[in-house]
Amino acid sequence: YVILGLEGTPHVRVIVDKMDACPSPLHPELLDEDRVLDTRTLGNPIDDSAMPYKFPIKVCELIGHSGTVYRRLLELGELSLSWKDKSYPVPRVKSNPTRYLLTGDTGL
Repeated sequence: YVILGLEGTPHVRVIVDKMDACPSPLHPELLDEDRVLDTRTLGNPIDDSAMPYKFPIKVCELIGHSGTVYRRLLELGELSLSWKDKSYPVPRVKSNPTRYLLTGDTGL
């Protein structure tokens, strides 16, 4: 899924099992170092006893900062993610959306 963060910056997020690797972005313009997603892990994959809730997931995130190849590809709708030998298209992100879905969460 894609959310718009601070100043409309798109965040592509993928939820996987906590022991799985994150997907890789696919596009001919991306360099090898561009193909790694940042990972935010909820809890510790080995020992999550310190967390008040047990989340058996990992959230992988790609941030489309202004001026980056990711941002341009997201606006064109030309970015895909590769995971477990399959390709998944990322929804196009408009730079000037006219419709929004607003949700809230606990922040965990």
